[in-house]
Amino acid sequence: MKMVITGATAGIGLGCARAFCAEGHSVIGVARGEQTLSELASELQGFTGIACDISDDASVATLGSRIADAVGDRTVDVLINNAGYGAAGPVELVAIEEWRAQFNVNVFGTIAVTQVVLPFLRNSTRPRIINVSSVAGRVYVPFFGPYYSSKHALECISDILRMELSDQDIDVSLVEPGAVQTGFQDHEDAMLERYASQSELYRNSIGRVVAWHRALADDGVQPEVIVETIQAAVRAEKPKARYVVPKLPPVAFITLARLLPSRLTDRLVRRIVNL
Repeated sequence: MKMVITGATAGIGLGCARAFCAEGHSVIGVARGEQTLSELASELQGFTGIACDISDDASVATLGSRIADAVGDRTVDVLINNAGYGAAGPVELVAIEEWRAQFNVNVFGTIAVTQVVLPFLRNSTRPRIINVSSVAGRVYVPFFGPYYSSKHALECISDILRMELSDQDIDVSLVEPGAVQTGFQDHEDAMLERYASQSELYRNSIGRVVAWHRALADDGVQPEVIVETIQAAVRAEKPKARYVVPKLPPVAFITLARLLPSRLTDRLVRRIVNL
């Protein structure tokens, strides 16, 4: 099986690259770090690295020809859109440039890579796309507007893409991790603390949310749990539309948020994050 994995040099993406190479699959890892990609190519049998900034149009423009060189027969069986990062802060204070950067990676970059890889997937007998989203794409928490809204957008795009590609027998699945111990949240917490130091209006509220966020991360699952879920989605004869992992408490939270009136959901979220 031939697969393309974005964000392949760290966290869940790296875990997927290692796991699928160990199973004997051919993995094209896409990431910005050329040196790390080169090291992985030396370490992992079946791994080919392509240095690409998925938020940069010029970089993505060359991706198709480079994938074609790597796979030879213009066939890719699985695309795992994993690349992403998290920005956080009060909606009022986060600069528009930061909002754009967040969406350029998590949304527009994912769309751009999907557009490039889809022609390769059509040559596969069992093609599928797996978009790594987040529980954040189904709920909302104050001060995480940039990241959560980008995942909400990714959820909607994935649902639409799944319907558009159904007649072409290309499956599209979302993997929605809860808290994962990858250090991913450290950047968000650092941003929040910066805003807290700059704004007396938000200082106390941000402090309480950061404390909740850190405790949540400390209780998170290991990345291997998410990797195993992605492997299950790849192996499934008919993959699910969504994989929430771990199931609890995220599934309960998602269900309540969907069923309760918005004002009650607001109160529930505020209680959870200690506001």
